[in-house]
Amino acid sequence: MMAKKKKNLSVTDLENLLQQRMSQLETLIEKRRNLQDQIAQLDREIHSVNGSGAGPGRVSKSKVVAKPKRKRRRARNSVSLTSVVAAVLAKHKKGLPTAEIESAVLATGYKTTSKNFRPMIYQTLAKMKEAKDVVYDGDAKLYKLTK
Repeated sequence: MMAKKKKNLSVTDLENLLQQRMSQLETLIEKRRNLQDQIAQLDREIHSVNGSGAGPGRVSKSKVVAKPKRKRRRARNSVSLTSVVAAVLAKHKKGLPTAEIESAVLATGYKTTSKNFRPMIYQTLAKMKEAKDVVYDGDAKLYKLTK
């Protein structure tokens, strides 16, 4: 808080005000030190009980610790997406649209952690088109296997 502004303060009055502020500051700093010591003691007690210190979302060293993000693991498949798409298209000689290819690939048990898997299908089909393994029939909107 700011002291009321007075126009006619003597030097001794200013020195007294300054001394009061310094005293308040020292009291607050000491109070903060005591609280930090209490928090450190609590952290030691938590560590002795829990074995690992403060858990996710708990207070540690007077700071809030964010919950760790859960790392998404990459799905492991025994066969590549390209070979699964080729196998799906081999079963359907007339061809399939992208949505049906996606459903058929997932129906084979292909594992994915992708929230939106269709772009992966498009990407795979584009690579297969470059390799001339697949052709796209623009009129029927179907992908067909060339071999």
